[in-house]
Amino acid sequence: MIEFSYTHHGDQVVEYFYNQARKKEALVKRDAFRFRGMRPKTRETAVVMLIDSVKAASRTVSLPSRSGFEQMVSRIVQAKRLARQLDESSLTSSDLRIISEQVVDTLVHMHH
Repeated sequence: MIEFSYTHHGDQVVEYFYNQARKKEALVKRDAFRFRGMRPKTRETAVVMLIDSVKAASRTVSLPSRSGFEQMVSRIVQAKRLARQLDESSLTSSDLRIISEQVVDTLVHMHH
């Protein structure tokens, strides 16, 4: 449980708050908006990271639909990959595809 708490946000920049701060002040330091955690080192902690991000983002979807959820989940997974947050977790591309499909199915059923 301790590892989950340290890794579910990784060490990624909280883009939303960083972008909000930049609107107010141009010289904002990006690292000031970086989580102080660690990147997930296990498959399980990486899944928790993804699900936590999807849960938060799903609240912002104005018209819940399969295609909307697919786009949102894809965007989140891609952002985590680009930020190298999943590099140490041993999740494969195939794993990420399966996880994404299952998460989308769950969201669709929740909003049915």
